[in-house]
Amino acid sequence: MNSEKVSLKKYMLWFLAVYILLSAIIGGVLIYFDIDSSSPLFIVFIAASAAVHAFVNDHARVMNKSEIWRSTWLSWILIMLFTILTIIGFTVWLILFQNISINDLQGVVASWSLSVGVIVGIIVFVAVLFIAVNRLAFGVCNKLYSKKLTLKE
Repeated sequence: MNSEKVSLKKYMLWFLAVYILLSAIIGGVLIYFDIDSSSPLFIVFIAASAAVHAFVNDHARVMNKSEIWRSTWLSWILIMLFTILTIIGFTVWLILFQNISINDLQGVVASWSLSVGVIVGIIVFVAVLFIAVNRLAFGVCNKLYSKKLTLKE
């Protein structure tokens, strides 16, 4: 077994590219058909599959446990950064192009009437959920590619 630490940068870029592309496509379809739904967990599985596929093609082996965990945490960080940037971008778009003032946005947030503790709880729950789904996605995809590699031999 190769014990050197493999750089995951290329595979995380694959993950991020697929995640952003699918988010845009699926988001566009949901908006076009006025469907009130969300599919980030499905998107995570497809993006993880793309990353694992690229890894297997480059190294002719599946990821080890350390690489799976590193991929899990790095992809989660990328998802959180993408989400934050999307929220900031959408907020700027509302202010600049939809003539919505910052006071209006603060009023909407205040109208939710949730305590800070509830909001933090929701954020933590969603973060833990995404970490679990990321780990599951990388593990399942890794196992599927492991079976494909054994069939080739």
